[in-house]
Amino acid sequence: MRTQDMPVVDLAGTPRERGRIYGESQRERIKGVLACWYGDIEATHKVAPESYIADFLADTGFLPTIEKHTPDVMEEVRGMAQGAGVSEEVMLAFNCMDEEWWYGRERLARAGGGRGDDGEHCSAMGIAGQPGLPTYVAQTMDIAGWSDGYQVLLRQHDERTGMTSLIFSVAGMLMLNGMNDAGVAVCCNTLLQLERRRDGLPVQFVTRGILAQKSFDDAVAFTRSVPHASGQNYTIGAAGRVVSLECSANKVAAYVPGEDAGRVWHTNHPFANDDVTRGAGSPLEEGGVMASANTLARYDCLTSRIGQGRVTPETIKAALASRDHAEHPVSRRVEAGQTNVIGFTAGAMIYVLENPPHMEMAAGPPCSTQWASFGFADKAAVAAE
Repeated sequence: MRTQDMPVVDLAGTPRERGRIYGESQRERIKGVLACWYGDIEATHKVAPESYIADFLADTGFLPTIEKHTPDVMEEVRGMAQGAGVSEEVMLAFNCMDEEWWYGRERLARAGGGRGDDGEHCSAMGIAGQPGLPTYVAQTMDIAGWSDGYQVLLRQHDERTGMTSLIFSVAGMLMLNGMNDAGVAVCCNTLLQLERRRDGLPVQFVTRGILAQKSFDDAVAFTRSVPHASGQNYTIGAAGRVVSLECSANKVAAYVPGEDAGRVWHTNHPFANDDVTRGAGSPLEEGGVMASANTLARYDCLTSRIGQGRVTPETIKAALASRDHAEHPVSRRVEAGQTNVIGFTAGAMIYVLENPPHMEMAAGPPCSTQWASFGFADKAAVAAE
């Protein structure tokens, strides 16, 4: 998708109203992306998608935890389902993307089938404390290749908190990453090696809970307080501060790559969190290792590009667009003959936490997609590149 063609949807009102506006405005795109998801389920698991989704929800218990910690967000899901004309069950399952990844692996392992999703998603970073420069939180968001063309930017106003958020997503999903106008931003990347919890809070609800916070300390406290459904690293930033939190079912551990606590980067293997899962479907159970060649190559690229020296938006854009390793680049196109569907950079973004905060984004692989600047009230300004 060209960045300038990406829909920007303004959401306001009660949580149910915001969801309904989202669902109605994106109804055809939601149905289109759900059809792609259904096709992926059918091809991978050899069952009817409706049956698979029913099993997924029956075998997990996310809803009570969602209602306890992020009830307004669940109301948005209900409104979205109503507006899009799909069931609440399908809408909830679709918004448990990370959880469906590990659930699918477990299901395939029990059936004696293949590994399914390989967990190689996203390269994230946070940079704070540089003289004369604001804080940056940035990442490539790597998800299924069929998501291309369905990217969306949500500009959501929460009347209860008085805050507005800029949220990057795919039509029908609550959030992939984002920033609020209080200057708190969050990016995230999968850690499939870590223990998961069938009654925990799913990733998209965790990130929305983070964006409901008005300060860095509150965002970190929320992340540490909730039960996590999935192994995930959350890169959280606010003015002058960043943190990388590796979260699992039983532990939250901060990771700092070097001596500089104001500079973090991460890919898809844990460093600080040893709450490793060894159940069916885990990489270790299947003879895998904690760090594959893919995640190591991308981590090494980030280390070389932003690990030291002065880091500007141009430095970050170059890192996110890099293809230093031919087989395992940071910026990931869908290549001819590619079989792994989780190998596509649906977007790259830089959250610039200055006053006022704004974001720079490419709605696709940044190696081949233009960047644009988005604020909390204005339209996109596309960079001439």
